[in-house]
Amino acid sequence: MIRQFERSMVLRRGGNTNRIVANTSGIK
Repeated sequence: MIRQFERSMVLRRGGNTNRIVANTSGIK
């Protein structure tokens, strides 16, 4: 779970917040 969180943070830096937000919501 921690690894996925780190990956989302890295993706967020890329500029894909919308996709990350949807992914985090599904994971949670």
